[in-house]
Amino acid sequence: MSVSSTTSRTHYYDIVTGDLERARQVINSGRRRTRATSSGAQHGSWTTCNLGNLIKPCGELNSLRLKPDGRPYANLAGLYLDLGRLREARATADEALAKKLDSSDLHVFLYELAFLQNDAAGMAQELTWAAGKPGFEDCLLELEADTAAYSGRLGKAQEFSRRAMNSAKRAGEQETAAMYSALSGLREALYGNAEEAHRQVASALGLSTGVGVEYSWALALALTGDAVRAHALADVLSQRCPDNTVVQFNFLPVLSRSARAQPQRCSGGYRGTSGCCYIRIGRRGLRQALSRLCARRSLSGGTSRQ
Repeated sequence: MSVSSTTSRTHYYDIVTGDLERARQVINSGRRRTRATSSGAQHGSWTTCNLGNLIKPCGELNSLRLKPDGRPYANLAGLYLDLGRLREARATADEALAKKLDSSDLHVFLYELAFLQNDAAGMAQELTWAAGKPGFEDCLLELEADTAAYSGRLGKAQEFSRRAMNSAKRAGEQETAAMYSALSGLREALYGNAEEAHRQVASALGLSTGVGVEYSWALALALTGDAVRAHALADVLSQRCPDNTVVQFNFLPVLSRSARAQPQRCSGGYRGTSGCCYIRIGRRGLRQALSRLCARRSLSGGTSRQ
């Protein structure tokens, strides 16, 4: 099987059906050919990460640092962030910048690193970098919305989400804009604001009926006490995406757990029950859905934040 054929099949399972295990099998069957290219090796590492193995890809991406390509540095920095290895994430990013191998992806991870280190100036610097860059400005604005919500500033979070949505729409990315509205609705649900949560997710559904948006609607219902409709939507998702790894092993378990463990509203933000860890996993699943939108954009010839 040729490299192009292997890549096409991998993209089909990864992006169209969401079957990450089949994607991994295709990658492994053509491993020697696809891993010989930087893009093939990176895609294989990304699929391995989404299947839950964050350690193995670190070594694979490290081996690509000898090539004049900034993407392995960005992806490796992101992996180190996921593993909580912040010093290594910073060192990787600094090395990329010193070698003038900057990439747009790197700035997303630099923002996240600044957040984890409580570095307000660092976050502001990345927002300034992204301003006016179609396909990237929206992502940084949405991260800023999450930062505002984390500190209880829901009004500011809504404002940044609106700006992220408008930026995505200007870039022609309706489904991405819908995801930002859905994420904004979930933040409201976590704070116990049922009416606003339903309004924002309904607005998202007006832009797109993508899997991530429908999941957000179901999760918002579960978090605000409407377990019956949440379960009904979960059944629809299960039938719609029988082979989708994220849906079957992330979204559906989160919905089931969230419908049983009702979060509690308090002034300092979300302080729910043991369902909190499941909800964090669910939001990571939504980020994976956003990554797929970006990968689809890359396949069509546009920019990519993958």
